[in-house]
Amino acid sequence: MPNLLIASMVSELRVSCRNNGCGWKGTYGHLEEHEKGSCPHRQVQCIHQVGGCKWRGAFCELPQHVSVCPFEVFKDYMKSVAEEIQGLKSQIALLTLQLQRSGGPVSGLSLKKSGDSILGVGHGASPRLDAAKRIELVSRLECKHTKVHHTRNVTSLALGDRGFFFSASHDKAICMWDSETCDLKHVFSGNKDSVWALAYMDNTLYSGSEGALRAWNVPTALMTSAPSSSAFRNGGDSKTYCLVPDPRAQLLFSGNYKTICMWDKNTHERVTQLVAHDDCVWSLAWQEDLLVSGSDDGTVKIWDLRKLEGPVKTFEFADSRFLSVAAGGGYIFGGTQSGQTQVWSATTLEHVTSLRGHQWDVWQLAFVGGLLCSGSYDHTIKIWDPESLTCIKTLTGHRSNIYALKGEVLDKKGGLRLISGSGDKTIKVWEAPPEEHRASSSQNS
Repeated sequence: MPNLLIASMVSELRVSCRNNGCGWKGTYGHLEEHEKGSCPHRQVQCIHQVGGCKWRGAFCELPQHVSVCPFEVFKDYMKSVAEEIQGLKSQIALLTLQLQRSGGPVSGLSLKKSGDSILGVGHGASPRLDAAKRIELVSRLECKHTKVHHTRNVTSLALGDRGFFFSASHDKAICMWDSETCDLKHVFSGNKDSVWALAYMDNTLYSGSEGALRAWNVPTALMTSAPSSSAFRNGGDSKTYCLVPDPRAQLLFSGNYKTICMWDKNTHERVTQLVAHDDCVWSLAWQEDLLVSGSDDGTVKIWDLRKLEGPVKTFEFADSRFLSVAAGGGYIFGGTQSGQTQVWSATTLEHVTSLRGHQWDVWQLAFVGGLLCSGSYDHTIKIWDPESLTCIKTLTGHRSNIYALKGEVLDKKGGLRLISGSGDKTIKVWEAPPEEHRASSSQNS
């Protein structure tokens, strides 16, 4: 209780923005959101940094720089050259992987090539769609619902297993939504700080915030009775940035400042704590017996969950903060602050290529139905084909940063649904229904 009281008092302290030239004043609880998300004086790189521009400056100065940037004049030509080079690299990488896979895994490590959705989806593996079906579905993917209830940034999403999903926000509220109609079913209240992370497992919703890790019992999809909640012991050591459940072992993993914690979901006791990184652990993903972590310290690490004696592999990339990670399709993916997504072979653990397309930070990655989905500070969501390692669709419509992204294959007939949360306070549901449903809808109309 004293820790929560102190945290609440600290959250209300009056502070000033630390970015040069900004006169913003507010509470400490809102400082990080302002400095990294809305401050006009926050430091950004040129949108042509991939092309070679080294400019870095205040966000408010970016339009003026772009108007005189020499790379802006040649952007169309450079884009075509970059796409041609990317295509050649992808072909080389794929041929290399085919040769490597024919010789078996390296060092006894291998991530199964599957369509598992491993980023916090509580209802298990996502069916893998064949290549032709994936392309066809993505071509029909469009926004079906846009919902506004939260009063601040939507920070996290989690999928339930009975036709609903959850959203969290800096406004401290957690909302439960009907997946089909997108109707609001319930609002979980009682959080004292911004909610940064959500995960769902076995009729229980888990939420992480500043100084608190909580479990919420979800009795029914219709919420005929109010959910009860309980706090994890020692769950308030630091801010929880991400949560990932492991239903097989009845465990919950949390990413914190420098550490990864493993929790027993039944007793709410901390099983172990790994001093994993030198900065914030922004993202976690697991598949089989391996856990992948991405951090502000510029590394992605792979951990063997059977031993937990230290990382079995550490990936480093120059001048990159890793904000998101995912695994699937035979690859490990790491989304960076530079707007690129780095790709490593899950078999050889060697770097394969860099996915370029986003202009700013890749804050979210999700592997759904055999597709890689990325959400960025450039307000867009991109869908990537993991076989060709190329972008096959860009979803637009949000008016601010993409902070949350989840997805699922709708049913055994193979529909696709993505859910995104943004700094514009909205939740968007994107769907490509199964062909049977599409034909039925056309006949009814």
